[in-house]
Amino acid sequence: MAAARKSTMTAEHKRALAQGRAEGRAVRSYLEALDQNRPRRGRPRTPASIEKRLKAVEAELAVERLHTARVSAVSLPEMELRPIPK
Repeated sequence: MAAARKSTMTAEHKRALAQGRAEGRAVRSYLEALDQNRPRRGRPRTPASIEKRLKAVEAELAVERLHTARVSAVSLPEMELRPIPK
């Protein structure tokens, strides 16, 4: 068996490794920054748009309540006038 040869890195090789690590860190931090600031799917939800939608839903509910009250006001007396079938 041949004796194990001790290899030493040259200063140039060490500088190249250090440069590669630095470039790798730069690329990794760039990709992480892109990932954190990635646009989300769909329309942007702003406080103003949410408030506008809530007002629209409340208006729809108010109309629905009025409709229900009107139907009840018409239907209840009508039910009282009808004879109950035996």
